[in-house]
Amino acid sequence: MRRVPYLVCAVIILVSASSSQAWAAGWKLQTTPNPSANYNALTAVTTTSASNAWAVGYEGSNLGSSEVGLIEHYTGAWSVDSLPTAPGGLELWGVKATSASNVWAVGFTSPQNLP
Repeated sequence: MRRVPYLVCAVIILVSASSSQAWAAGWKLQTTPNPSANYNALTAVTTTSASNAWAVGYEGSNLGSSEVGLIEHYTGAWSVDSLPTAPGGLELWGVKATSASNVWAVGFTSPQNLP
């Protein structure tokens, strides 16, 4: 059973329920590319400076089908970085950068034809 959609909904409800502008002081909304018309999910982010950040996650056409790994890079604006495809899909759930050019992402892939 996948629990990600429920977690995302809970965070959105919590943020939407807050009406205090003071709560949001210092925060700035950043839009990111949405490569899939159906769904995109960012699961982790890391930064090395105010002008260098990496976010990872996955995108797909139907929940539960083969997802495609998603890496987005911020250098003043967000852009999608390419990565190899994996048989059965790929989801990225963690990312760590030690410099602008040394970035590690972790996740999992599922075999295509499970019994």
